[in-house]
Amino acid sequence: MGARSKLNLTLGDANGGVLEPATWAMMLVGFGGLGAALRRRRVGIINA
Repeated sequence: MGARSKLNLTLGDANGGVLEPATWAMMLVGFGGLGAALRRRRVGIINA
C-alpha cells in the first residue's frame, strides 16, 4: 500500500509570553517619542 507521512506544524513557542525588560523599555521610549511628536505637531497647528 502507500506510504503515510506525518505533518507536524508548530506556529509558535508556547512559553514565549513574557517580554524582556529591554523590550519593555524600548516600547515605552517609542510610545513616549510618539506622544511627544504628536503633542508638538498639535501645539504647532494651534499656534499657527
